[in-house]
Amino acid sequence: MEPENKQDEKSSPAIRTMKSDAELYIKQRLLSPLQVAAKTYASQPMQMPRESKKNTLIVVIIALLALSGGGAALWFFLKPSAPIQQIQEIPKHPPAFIKTENEAIISFLEANPRAFLEKIRIERAKTLAPKSIVYLPIEIEKNGGVKKIAGIAEIIKILGWKPPESFAENLVGQYNLMLLAQKVENDLALIVTVRDFEQLFSSLLFWEKTLPRDWQNFLPADIDIKFLPKTFLDATIKNHDARILMHENRVILGYTIFNKNFLIFATSEKALAEILGRMITVPPVLPK
Repeated sequence: MEPENKQDEKSSPAIRTMKSDAELYIKQRLLSPLQVAAKTYASQPMQMPRESKKNTLIVVIIALLALSGGGAALWFFLKPSAPIQQIQEIPKHPPAFIKTENEAIISFLEANPRAFLEKIRIERAKTLAPKSIVYLPIEIEKNGGVKKIAGIAEIIKILGWKPPESFAENLVGQYNLMLLAQKVENDLALIVTVRDFEQLFSSLLFWEKTLPRDWQNFLPADIDIKFLPKTFLDATIKNHDARILMHENRVILGYTIFNKNFLIFATSEKALAEILGRMITVPPVLPK
């Protein structure tokens, strides 16, 4: 009876289950329990906790904001910059040699020097307080609106004057152009700093031959220079030697030198006397 039972067990098929298949797989692969556990963990899908998802979302948002902010900053620094407007420096006018009551800047385009004479004419026609003096700083406007102070050499060139070379060589460079109040037309005066008194005076005597012609734009309009006297006369004004040009018993042009350093031209004897009087009261300092 016992042999028959063993034969029946071998002949009947074994029932397969998931457990039996797993045991067979482990047995065939010779896997240890630790290796089985590791493979099982690796095969499971990763599930992120809700808090971790929230933190990740926050990090992503912050990163996007940082990128957008960085891009804006980069655009700000790399964007085409607007053209830099040059700050125009205001010219510094030379100080007036004497006390004046007012100041009026004469400015004109370098390309239009004739405008200088026209603006002088306008200023001379204005009504000024009696015995007042107006200082006239002169500015030349170059291309681009840049202004500079006109030098005495530029003024001489613009006016077309032809003084002797020795005269130009003895100019220091500083000068003042001024108006002195008159009833009909204000007088014009030019004060120039000089070096060598003897050489300068010699050149002035030589220049007298053509001086009325060079100054004709500032002489009374009704005067024809062809009929003016050929020579200047000696005069004493405020105890200073002067040279004057007369027309119909009035001085229309004259010059004198104060303290051997300041040459003064003026279109009347009264203007020469007024400037000399102020220089005597407060002597000017020769610019360095």
